[in-house]
Order: sequence, then structure tokens, then C-alpha cells
Amino acid sequence: MNHTTGIRTNSLLATLLLSLALIISTTILGAYIYKSRQPLHAVTVKGLAERTVMANVGIWPISFRITADDLGLLQQKLEKQRTVITDFLYKQGFTQEEISYGIPTIEDKEAIPYHVERKIRYVVLTTITICSSNVSAVEKTLQKSDELVRQGILLDDRWENRPKFLFTNLNEIKPSMIQEATLEARKAAEQFAQDSGSQVGKIHQATQGLFSIEDTHIPTQKHVRVVTTVQYALVGK
Repeated sequence: MNHTTGIRTNSLLATLLLSLALIISTTILGAYIYKSRQPLHAVTVKGLAERTVMANVGIWPISFRITADDLGLLQQKLEKQRTVITDFLYKQGFTQEEISYGIPTIEDKEAIPYHVERKIRYVVLTTITICSSNVSAVEKTLQKSDELVRQGILLDDRWENRPKFLFTNLNEIKPSMIQEATLEARKAAEQFAQDSGSQVGKIHQATQGLFSIEDTHIPTQKHVRVVTTVQYALVGK
């Protein structure tokens, strides 16, 4: 074999190898594209986690009215009733930091157009608010509100003045509740896979729902709820 023949042989061999590599790579790519176009075998399931928790903050706006026909007398009555309510709250164990005083709203009956003449000219509405982490103390104090009435306090029972009990420690229970909801979703997927003769594969998508905190029939208890949505791949056994 001369030098020229050897070069031609090597060139032909390189061409064959390149062609073979191109065929193999094209085949692999085609198989991948074909597989990627196949319908996804998956199941989408939901997992629920629920808990009953105790409120950790109690708020009671003690709203009351004062009436008088003279501004000086009105101020005296306001200061006296504020003292009565504050002393009552101290007696229940609340501290100064847990008590706040609202700005009084004064209504002058004579300033109202076409007013009907009345004996009482001025009406004051004001609020003293308890905000405490001692939820039990707030609840017990509510049950003693008649003591204020007996001392001449005219309580205002409007809807916006109702006591509120809040749960503010959601971040402390979020991780464990999400884990619980995800495990419940996995159980549902495994049951579906068992019924369909397949197995649960990897997670394709997962969505965490919003946490909700709802009232229960017990004011100091709250119902916390979250739903997660997870899509699992299904593979044959």
C-alpha cells in the first residue's frame, strides 16, 4: 500500500466513523423528542392540615358614654369614670402597659341642625382598651363587666367594641403544618397509584395554599387550616 492509498483509507474510515456518530446522536435525540412528546402520566392531589389552637392575644375595647349639660361637669365625670375603670382593670391584674386610652368624641346636641331640645346637651363617647397576652385574664374580666355597670359606667355595646381574641403565632406552626399537609397529599397519591397499578414518582409541581385562621364556638380557640396541591409523576411497576 502506497502513501496515497493509506491517506484515502484513513479518510474513508474517518468519514464512516463521523457518519456513524451522527446517526447514533440523531437516533438518541429523536428518541428523547419522542419521549418528551408523550403524554405526562401524573396525578394531582391535595393534602389538608388542620389544628385547633389557643388565642395568644386578648383585646377588649371598653367603650362608655357620659352625658352632661355643662362642659366642666362633663370633664369631671369623664375623669372620674376613667379612674373607676382603670382601678377595676388594675384589680384584675393588668398593667399600665396593657391599658390604652382613646380620644373622647363629644357630641353637642345644640349644634345639630333642627335639633329637638333636650335636657342633656353634651354626650361623650370614649374607650379604654385592654390588649394583653394574658388571654385568660381578659376572658375572666369580661365576665365581671357588670361590676362597672354597678358603679355607674354606661357601657356601649356596639359591634365594633366587641372583645377580640387573636392567634399571632402562625409562623411557629407553619413548617410542621406544611409537612403534615404534604404527607397527606403523598398518601392520596399512593392510594391512586395503587388503584391504577402504578407507582408514585417524583414531584412535578407543588403549590402551598393560604393559611386560614377561623373562629370557633369558643372565642379563645381558633381553627387553623392549610391545603397543599402536589402533582406526582406515575411510573409503571
